[in-house]
Amino acid sequence: MNAQEWIRRWVPRCLRNSLRRPGTSLRRALNKLRRLTGVSGGLELVPGWNLRCHPMCVEEFRAFEQDAEQRQELLSFTHLCEPGMRFMDVGAHWGVFTLAALHFGGPEARCLDIEASDAAARVLKDNLAFNNACGSVTLVNAACGDKPGTLSMLTTGAGGADYFVVPREQRADCVTVEQVTVDQMAERHGFAPTHLKVDVEGYELEVLRGAREVLARYKPRIFLELHGDLIRARGGEPEAVLRLLQESGHSIWLDVREQPLSLNSARERGFNLRMIALHPEASASSVQD
Repeated sequence: MNAQEWIRRWVPRCLRNSLRRPGTSLRRALNKLRRLTGVSGGLELVPGWNLRCHPMCVEEFRAFEQDAEQRQELLSFTHLCEPGMRFMDVGAHWGVFTLAALHFGGPEARCLDIEASDAAARVLKDNLAFNNACGSVTLVNAACGDKPGTLSMLTTGAGGADYFVVPREQRADCVTVEQVTVDQMAERHGFAPTHLKVDVEGYELEVLRGAREVLARYKPRIFLELHGDLIRARGGEPEAVLRLLQESGHSIWLDVREQPLSLNSARERGFNLRMIALHPEASASSVQD
């Protein structure tokens, strides 16, 4: 066993993740202590929406103010929210899109969140509580893929275990988590999604393969973060994700500015992009308002 293998086997990955970015890790630890004293953070990411959140989330959520693409992504999402919407959030993390759906979808909106990381799920629960939204959200603490079972994942992120990703290869420091599918969760919870967000760090194709019935039956508006580089790193083909969208009838593609997106333009960007996919039979009136 070489030194790298020894470290992977015996030094907890969450500790290694924290030590790689000590400044960020220290700030997050202090914010966790602030949370224990009852402190919450506050942001106005979209005019008129006063979001309360765990203190640890403030810095990351500010990216939706400071990064032009992420800001436009959130604005487009809120533009396409509808009263009473049913939002399935795959890779919910700390729940900013879930909370946006509940605010802009009104009191009848409901969400079904799927999040693999225990640590992220705990913060998400806090954020729901801060916004009096616990009763409107069903949270499933599991990975999402193409079939029910288990999945080996790696913890990552400066906080130690805030994100889970699917590794390129089997490693000693992987953790095994439950894997569910979109179709399975929709049936189990009697949930008919009108909107579907997928942000799963290179596992997009597997998630959409496990959502074929939902895509065909409910034709939800899809908000997809496509990680072409991560898909290729695992030996996959990013273009297959877009082919699956076409096969499901979600043939209207928009960028985060709600402008038409073509296969060629996606290819030019290496399939690293945020996009919206719509089915022509589902109402797209909000796009044209």
